[in-house]
Amino acid sequence: MFCKNWILFCFIFIFFLACEKTKKSEPYHKLQVGENTIFAEVANSKEKKIEGLMHRSSLPENYGMLFVYEKPAKLSFWMKNTHIPLSIAFLDEEGTITEIIEMKPYDGRPDHILPSYTSQKDVKYALEMKQGYFAQKKIQVGEKIKIPDLKN
Repeated sequence: MFCKNWILFCFIFIFFLACEKTKKSEPYHKLQVGENTIFAEVANSKEKKIEGLMHRSSLPENYGMLFVYEKPAKLSFWMKNTHIPLSIAFLDEEGTITEIIEMKPYDGRPDHILPSYTSQKDVKYALEMKQGYFAQKKIQVGEKIKIPDLKN
């Protein structure tokens, strides 16, 4: 009897530890622009930046991906294997939107003829959302997106 209770206790303990770890590693960060809350998955590693939103068939409402770079630079994106039409907002170091571009979904073209979407200015962030999100929410160039400290 003691052995069965001990095994049950260990199982429950491990289960709670796993749940706690899941809470701490929440993949989305809240961004705020005006009265709009955006839940952004953060791409701050080379691997996450390369994968981006590839191979996904949908994106929940108000969810997107924030690409974070160490230094401002002209950023360039393509839609290889990205089947969701997206809008991309380029943001400077303060989180101010410098431009918004509509990107067409991947259509199977070879890599060498895929369109590239490049920022006009040096920027530190790029935020991809479902196509039309920014227009629908009346979010425009010049508005500031509050970006939390992403070191946690």
